[in-house]
This record gives sequence, C-alpha cells and structure tokens, in this order.
Amino acid sequence: MSTLTLTQPNTKATQHMKQTIIIDGNNFSNLEGFYAEISKAFNKPADWDLSKSLYAFNDILSGGIGAHAYKETIKLIWINSEKSQADLDFPSMLKFTDHEHFANSEIVLPQPKKIEPLFNVLVSIIQTHKHIELVLA
Repeated sequence: MSTLTLTQPNTKATQHMKQTIIIDGNNFSNLEGFYAEISKAFNKPADWDLSKSLYAFNDILSGGIGAHAYKETIKLIWINSEKSQADLDFPSMLKFTDHEHFANSEIVLPQPKKIEPLFNVLVSIIQTHKHIELVLA
C-alpha cells in the first residue's frame, strides 16, 4: 500500500517568483499595433481592449486591471525590441506630463514638451514602474 504525502508550498519562495509577460516587436510596427500587442499580453478577460492612449498604457502597467495584481512584481520581456526601436524611431510630440491623471506621486514623468523617439517614450513609461523589470531582447 502506498501513502501520499502532501506538503505545503514554500510561500516565501512563491512570493519572490515573478510573472513573466512577453511582447514581440515582430507583431507590430506602429503605435496602434503596439497598443494591440500590449492589450493581448496584459489582458485577462479576452474581450477587454486597452484604450489607445499613453494614460491607459500607464494604467495597465500599474496592474489590477489585467494579467497582474496592482503593483505585483513582474518581468516584461520585449523581444525583437531592436525592430521596435527602428519602427518607432520617429520624433514623438506625445505629451505625457499631466500629473493630475496619476494617483501615484512616485511616478517621474518626462520633461514637458520634450521631443524624443516614441520608442523612448514607451520605455520611459515602463521604467517609471519600479515593480516591472524590463528586458529588451
């Protein structure tokens, strides 16, 4: 007769495991496609779409909306990021400086009216989220 032994998971080790989310630069070549890729990657309910704005992008990164809990530590791997950098390497005048839209005062936003490549703006937004480890691959 065999016996079955059940063990409790090591909750300390489980707490330090990061969820990994992957986006692929081969799946898009413009901002519209980027939003679709982010929506697919961070989406929990399949019928929910990310609003096509930098504010919505920032919100989904915070968590609690889609695939990860609010401020949950995650690893975001952006594969084929060099292609994305080339595709999104046009000067962007997108403003992302309205502090009233953010509940988190820890977020450091790019300088107002600074013109920089769209790719850099997107990476900068991701990097404001200290709970996200960004890997450009």
